[in-house]
Amino acid sequence: MGADRAPTRRRDPHAERPRTKRRGLGIILLLFIAAPAAAAGWYYMQPPERQTEIVERLPEGWQDRGIKALIAIGALFVLAKIVLPLLHGAAGGLGRALAALRSRPTWLRVLLFPIELVVWILYAIARLGFAADAVLIVALCLGSLLLVARILKPEILADVLPQLVQ
Repeated sequence: MGADRAPTRRRDPHAERPRTKRRGLGIILLLFIAAPAAAAGWYYMQPPERQTEIVERLPEGWQDRGIKALIAIGALFVLAKIVLPLLHGAAGGLGRALAALRSRPTWLRVLLFPIELVVWILYAIARLGFAADAVLIVALCLGSLLLVARILKPEILADVLPQLVQ
């Protein structure tokens, strides 16, 4: 009876899985680009009297806070899209190298101890850098949101963060 059944296929754990596209990041990036473009288009479609009225209603120093917010968003993009994946890949590669060094026979591990120590130090630095980068990303998100909010309402946290008012 069992000979008639076809053997079940098992998935190879080392086989590469097909990559799926992540659309969430593209939508967020599109919103970051489309929202200011839509606001600029709306502003330039207004009559000249309305344009001057809008500019006069903005508080003093809004250009500086806008430039600081753009710099924070640019730094956020660099940290999230370039530095974070690089540190993640470096930590993964160094972790695999460390596991390979630890799987050697004891006599060879004794000889390769200086190399293993250097790899372990680099691995620890990459992991700490990854954690610090994640904290910086969260801080830049909050900072850029605060800067954008302060463009229209400069009195928000003016006593706590006087450097952002200037």
